Amino acid sequence: MVREAKFQISLADCADHRWRELVNGVNFRLDEDRIAQAWCGYLPPLMRDLARVGTAVYVTDRLMRRPRRSHGTGRQIALRVDVTSPECWSGHADLLTRILGVVSNDVWDLQFIAGTTEPAQVGLFAAESPAPLVCLYSGGLDSAAGLLNRLRCGVRSVVTVTVCHQPGQRRRVLRQLENFRRQYSARIIPIFVRTTLRHAPALKHQELSQRCRSFLFLAIGGAVATTVGAGDVEIYESGVGVLNLPSMTGMLVGARATRSCHPELVRLMTELVSAVAGRPIGFSLPFIQQTKSEVVRAFVDENLEAVVPMTTSCVHYPIRIKGGAKQCGLCFACIGRRQALFAANVDDPVSQYQHDIFNGDSDVTPMDLESLRADLFQVARLAELSSHELPAWFSRHLYGSHVVQMGGSTEPWRDLMLRYRAEWLRLIEHGRKRHLKWAELVDTPKAA
Repeated sequence: MVREAKFQISLADCADHRWRELVNGVNFRLDEDRIAQAWCGYLPPLMRDLARVGTAVYVTDRLMRRPRRSHGTGRQIALRVDVTSPECWSGHADLLTRILGVVSNDVWDLQFIAGTTEPAQVGLFAAESPAPLVCLYSGGLDSAAGLLNRLRCGVRSVVTVTVCHQPGQRRRVLRQLENFRRQYSARIIPIFVRTTLRHAPALKHQELSQRCRSFLFLAIGGAVATTVGAGDVEIYESGVGVLNLPSMTGMLVGARATRSCHPELVRLMTELVSAVAGRPIGFSLPFIQQTKSEVVRAFVDENLEAVVPMTTSCVHYPIRIKGGAKQCGLCFACIGRRQALFAANVDDPVSQYQHDIFNGDSDVTPMDLESLRADLFQVARLAELSSHELPAWFSRHLYGSHVVQMGGSTEPWRDLMLRYRAEWLRLIEHGRKRHLKWAELVDTPKAA
């Protein structure tokens, strides 16, 4: 049985400073020793602190709602966390504040309190040489496709890191990994770290954007890499997702934006985790120059299409989805999933979706198609990338998001987004053949 170490966090809105005290095991849950169990020893103290800081930020983000009609403006949050080395973490407070500003668009006042000292113990097993591949693994389509591509390239020793929030997530991940083990005779060690609220308030009283989850995932991934002797944590996101180009003007502003793989976040987290670990620990995006469709094509190539229905992508799954279907079929995540699978010719059972808008649209309202219309607007605008001169709006995003550093080449990103557009044009033509109204919103070139 996993021991839940008692540590405390305190959170407050800087405007009123009414502190709320929460304790691990009582108000929330961090199964930090799940990491240690894989190597039969305790986490290094600073890595334990890192997991706790990540959990504290995640819990605070969920419990402190943004003001209504905030238009993406940030909150001002005060947070105290029990750690083993307050001096060390106070020295990294400015870097942490910058990281949290990137992911949440909030202003954080971080304070670190001396907590109960946990016993330090060296793992009973020596670190592998070479170290295993460490990757973040949610059980979604991106993580499954990413790991599949790494296995087909010859990787045979893997540690997957799953930060569990969802009911059934552990079971779903294990089913996927078992298919990969059988196919490649690979050694795959899954590590599941549960981080949940206990006695959570109703969803209407929580902040649903949860922008700080990415900080938690990267923090725990870094702690695992440090513990098992790896120097890198792989994140399986396609280049289109990393670029995160707004579908329409005015979208992805402030806290509306999800920055789970923002290049600046990856750079700052590399700096933080390396400093705390005392050695270089990086975060890498091996599929940064591929579309999602190009990554998921591996399911067909490797005859593993049966794994696809075991994955989920919907932003509403599982607690806001009613009925037998696991995914809504209408949100940006569902649309991106279906577009990628269609372009890759991967079988995608429509029974998974509440709404099958790519084969029929009679049961949806115009409001239901809001996300799809935004994607189609982007597809139309991407035609401008075919011109000789790169559009100013595209250049501003590349440099402003730090995807491209000053002086770096923008051509790989132009090519990536044109390939992505070509995939969409094939899907639009599919919709026209079925006389779907949304497919008439974009003019497709005759050559497409």
